[in-house]
Amino acid sequence: MLITKKALTLRANGAIMLDVRSKDEYDLGHLENSLLIPHPEIRNNLEKLPKDKDIVIMCAMGLRGHIAFRILAQLGYTKIYNLTGGFKTIGAYMKDAKISDRKNC
Repeated sequence: MLITKKALTLRANGAIMLDVRSKDEYDLGHLENSLLIPHPEIRNNLEKLPKDKDIVIMCAMGLRGHIAFRILAQLGYTKIYNLTGGFKTIGAYMKDAKISDRKNC
């Protein structure tokens, strides 16, 4: 599990922010430059997820992120992190910290 502040540090250092929610959820609000791959589609999109880069996984609250984390771990990914509390937590943190690179959070 990964806390929000660490997730944003990884993001600032070039980590992929992988959003595993549905497209409808993503369209309602997401982090700018995050990569949308709904969790049921992870296995079909591995070419978008390099194993040598940090990947921060997020969903709405954490369950789908955990599922995506387990899928990637089973496929040999080691630089993966599941964001504790998901998008709702990071969105609230960014709003409180007045970080502006959120879309419709």
